[in-house]
Amino acid sequence: MKIIYVLILFTLILLSGCSTKEEENLKANQCIEFGGRWINEAYECVDINSDQCTQLGGVYDECASACRNDPGAEMCIQVCVQACKVSIGGDKDKYGCLVAAGYVWNETIGACARSWELDADQAGAARIAALPMSYRPITIVEVESLRCPGCFRVDMKRGDTEETVSIIIRNGKIDSGYNDVDVTEHICTEEESLATACTMDYNPVCGKIVLNMGDTIYRTFGNGCSACASMKVISYTPGECAADDTTDRCSDQNGNYLTLTEAMAIAKNSECGDNLITDCACPENYAKDGETCNPACYHSSPSAQNCLAPSMQCEKTYVCNEGTGTYWIDLNLTKTGCNPACVVNVEDRTAEINWRCTGLGN
Repeated sequence: MKIIYVLILFTLILLSGCSTKEEENLKANQCIEFGGRWINEAYECVDINSDQCTQLGGVYDECASACRNDPGAEMCIQVCVQACKVSIGGDKDKYGCLVAAGYVWNETIGACARSWELDADQAGAARIAALPMSYRPITIVEVESLRCPGCFRVDMKRGDTEETVSIIIRNGKIDSGYNDVDVTEHICTEEESLATACTMDYNPVCGKIVLNMGDTIYRTFGNGCSACASMKVISYTPGECAADDTTDRCSDQNGNYLTLTEAMAIAKNSECGDNLITDCACPENYAKDGETCNPACYHSSPSAQNCLAPSMQCEKTYVCNEGTGTYWIDLNLTKTGCNPACVVNVEDRTAEINWRCTGLGN
């Protein structure tokens, strides 16, 4: 009798395995019919749309990490891929983990996970994200290391509603993801930082830049792609930066920077001396009113509307060249055929005179 029971059990296991394999083949064929590419070891169909993913009974991610199945990868060719995670088989363990898809209960994390996909830091982030969840079971779908130090995005699947929830972990704490948190900041991923081409559409964002000295500055970029692809940008928020976020700072491509006040002080202590032109300039026949240049007739004519010449912004006497990491400040020095400037180096904080001569007057 015992032998018969064992044989029956063995037969059921074989049938279950065949059923799972048949389902896998069915899903794979359906994926290919949709024009997608089936990744057998991950139970994924990539490069299909969300409607097709729904027909496959999967969970759709329109911008999944290209390195999601290889956590040790240092570089990805694509920024992201369209991926549909498909469940194969219906067998779950006592914790509600879908064992047929490779998920098992991880006591340390407190959730179902494919632990071999996670390094120690990712597992720690998953635990922080899963700990406050009141519903069970929870499945850790993916943990992505973000660009800022100590930052992770944890994608989890609720067992009660099958809804996927994304949680941002920053420095060991939950930063966003729950319904009661309104977060507009987008943290740049490693894949986004490697982008070599971005579209030219103007959808401005304010990029957060962390400099070598640990200070943070903000700069407006045309769109999110161009922001994340720029050196030192770790995140961005929608819209242009506030006016005072980018005022009078000059940085080089290594993240070193000087404020205009600092540059002026360095210049005055160099051979440039007191020859710096620190006040903005107005063209001939214009008078300076604060930061505005008004035509002289504004002051000589009793009726300003009779003066047809337009007002203009007062022209700054300095410029930042981020390509060379230098401030160029105009000098009140005279030399035939020359337009001298004091050049302040952002990195080594030195200054020298560049006469900018054309050679025509020599």
